[in-house]
Amino acid sequence: MNRTLPRLLMAPAVVTLFLWMIVPLLMTIYFSLVRYNLMQPGDKEFLGLDNYEFFVTDPDFWPSVWNTFVLIGAVVAITVVLGIALALSMPARGWQASAVLVIVAISLLIPWNVVGTIWQIYGRTDIGLMGATLAWLGLDYSST
Repeated sequence: MNRTLPRLLMAPAVVTLFLWMIVPLLMTIYFSLVRYNLMQPGDKEFLGLDNYEFFVTDPDFWPSVWNTFVLIGAVVAITVVLGIALALSMPARGWQASAVLVIVAISLLIPWNVVGTIWQIYGRTDIGLMGATLAWLGLDYSST
């Protein structure tokens, strides 16, 4: 079978996807090397690696990096443990197996913007359980 036609048909999608990924990456790299003010877009000053030096020498940078890795490790560990526990608790057959699969699949059908909105509602101090609880405990929390 000739492979030229399938490759020609896929080429526009591949080129579009490539540009969709590369253009923002190149723009990010460019904007990280200049001083850019959104209020005055014509004034661009090339800084080179000064922006990176500013962040690396900031005393809050390395603790933030450490906290990010701790958060990633905790999320991965909790996800793996809960995933294995869920998999081991699933029944092999019967209506219970179907019910568990439906419950698990429902979480995949909810868009992330809906999840974010729900968490914002939870965090509100006037109607949200989490926000009201934190306010009751005297902790200052803002969901916005």
